[in-house]
Amino acid sequence: GGGGWGGASVALGLTFGLVELIKWVRSSFWTPLELGYAGVFALGVILYVLAVFAVAGGLRSIVRRVFARKRVPAPVYAAVAGAILWAVLAVFRDDVPSVMDGLVAVALVAWVAWTAFAPRVLRVPVRALYAVWAVAVCAGGVAAVCASHGAFLVPARRHDVATVAGLLWAGVAGVLLVAAWLATRKWKRGRALRIALAAALLVAPAVQGPLRARVDGAAREPAGPNILFVTCDALRAQSCSPYGGPASMPALESVAAGGVLFARGYSLCPWTTPSMFSLFASTYPPSLTPGNSREQWRDEMASYTFAPGVTTLAEVLAGKGYATAAFVGNPLLSDPNGILRGFQYSASFDPHIPLHAGPLDVIPYLKNALLAVAPGLVPWRPVDSSRILTRYALDFLDKHRGQSVFLWIHYMDPHEPYDPPAAYRDMEGAWPLFCPAAPYWNTPQQDDAGDIAVDEADRPFVQHLYEGEVRYVDACFGEVLARLDALEVAGRTYVCFTADHGEELWEHGRFGHGQSLYDELVHVPLVFGGPGLAARRIDAPVSGVDVMPTLAELAGVEAPEEWRGVSLAPVLRDAAAAPAGRPCFAQATNRYSWPEVYRVAVEPDRKLIHGMLADSAELYDIARDPEERRNLAGGEGAEAERLRGMLEAWAESFDAFLDVADVDEDRRQELLEQLESMGYVR
Repeated sequence: GGGGWGGASVALGLTFGLVELIKWVRSSFWTPLELGYAGVFALGVILYVLAVFAVAGGLRSIVRRVFARKRVPAPVYAAVAGAILWAVLAVFRDDVPSVMDGLVAVALVAWVAWTAFAPRVLRVPVRALYAVWAVAVCAGGVAAVCASHGAFLVPARRHDVATVAGLLWAGVAGVLLVAAWLATRKWKRGRALRIALAAALLVAPAVQGPLRARVDGAAREPAGPNILFVTCDALRAQSCSPYGGPASMPALESVAAGGVLFARGYSLCPWTTPSMFSLFASTYPPSLTPGNSREQWRDEMASYTFAPGVTTLAEVLAGKGYATAAFVGNPLLSDPNGILRGFQYSASFDPHIPLHAGPLDVIPYLKNALLAVAPGLVPWRPVDSSRILTRYALDFLDKHRGQSVFLWIHYMDPHEPYDPPAAYRDMEGAWPLFCPAAPYWNTPQQDDAGDIAVDEADRPFVQHLYEGEVRYVDACFGEVLARLDALEVAGRTYVCFTADHGEELWEHGRFGHGQSLYDELVHVPLVFGGPGLAARRIDAPVSGVDVMPTLAELAGVEAPEEWRGVSLAPVLRDAAAAPAGRPCFAQATNRYSWPEVYRVAVEPDRKLIHGMLADSAELYDIARDPEERRNLAGGEGAEAERLRGMLEAWAESFDAFLDVADVDEDRRQELLEQLESMGYVR
């Protein structure tokens, strides 16, 4: 019987577990193994053991009945059972054949060869070889795969590193265990030594990565204070509790309580790409060209990039010895040659990808088979990019605790799809989530004019989902703050929290962002915290163009000459008064503003929205009319004309309109496809 097929089933079950783990690590959405996932992984291995055992036993019965006197070694039964099981799993996936198919085939052949020839060559019982195989796979393969993330943080080919590390260490573990068995089989304490070696093989790969990262980080002298820069997509200030909004944000409140809250922070544009590129370049975004066709606007929207010669803060700090990382949840911010320049580590995710996400992710092949039988076993949901980004951020901080770091996290939440976890929702509505840009979820969709058919009775539910997303992203932000405390580096870390733009929830008749410049779209939270900052609230309007110069001064580096903003660091340290009287500007709305393009000028008590094509004007006293309901342009024509003159002078100070010809055609086409997938263009 070759030692029985029970031990063979256990050994091959572990092999299939290693294959599942490698597949999971190779996923774009893999995060370090957590306790709940470890339990599911163990359950998956048990299912594989039982499946191999059952199929192998069935094959043995059949062979014995058909060939009464024929004895087949148990390892062969197990190998054939494994091949049958893998063939069954292949029915539920569309990547056949794949690299994993070859890996499994090699493993099964190696298994048969190992158990057929090793007993004769090494003169050891087959059961001992089962144990060596099982321990090598478990101690070598599984531990090395998990440790690969501890040793390498999102390298370009991390999944290949994990695969090679797992297979190589499994081989090393097997060789060392066999050598130890041969050397100590006549020694009374040989078994204890072999057990100790097996334990060492399990522990070694699991600890070498984190230890090496900690030693490497600690060996470097800090180049300056840490910078944690957190931005949220589509987060409007009026929904945040520090600004009197309904969504509780205790983490942001804690930073504001000990730092500086700007009550009137303004983004540079009401949609992501121009806003964030301009924020990082400390400049103003060029506008869509008034009067252009919709097709030309599509090309212009895909043309936002850095102007030649722009230097980013990440490049400056990396040159000073900082460890720099950017983890972003918006694919529009994933260009390594653009906004991610200077970041040594980066990862980005598309929030619209539908996934059966959850702990079953750790056994992807079994998950596909289980979902084919029971589709409702795991909910079909968008990627929870906030959780993934937080895990990457925590990992980065752990590995660089002894270095100065510049960490940028761009959370996609609360941008749609609105799908907060169950703990952050307590209202039932017409849909389980709300995603007007993607048709997968069977929710109302935006039409070509940007309108969404949502009954007024359903709007409170949509707003509730949005607020749940706000509370959830604050909880993720809180995890990062807690890790700074746990690593004892919070005292030398400056924190800046803001957003790229806001979100309109039908206050002015529309949903979403990009279509106008009302405060729900451009008034965003802006909070700073860190050592030496005076706890205060600043009521004067400030612009996103000033964020990078401020962070540069806090980090102790000089701002590049081409940056347009001014540093607010003296204000943060209570060494200077608030920048009263300095107006804020924004422009460049997207196609949903058709057929108009807007600009805005904001002063402490007045705000002018200028329609460039129709030469329209909306003037608001935002101190008395924060909801922007009463247009004063007709009664205060001189005031409106004064602000319009300021807008014109401002526009003459930079290249105010986009030049499509300056953008690489392949990159522009890629951006256009991303814009289409996210519902910005049709």
